[in-house]
Amino acid sequence: MKELTHEQIQEVSGAGILEVIDETLYQVGYSVGYSIGYFYSNVMVGNGIVDDLANTLGE
Repeated sequence: MKELTHEQIQEVSGAGILEVIDETLYQVGYSVGYSIGYFYSNVMVGNGIVDDLANTLGE
């Protein structure tokens, strides 16, 4: 009986595909987080929406 290498086992089990899916999901998550941070920083704070909300809640 021949032993399989670690790489061969990964190929047979589909680990290569899972790595691609994992990397894709990581990139999507990073992009979404970056977009939310950009929106908050440049739109919400820049336009004074956060300040207006804070003033409204403080009254």
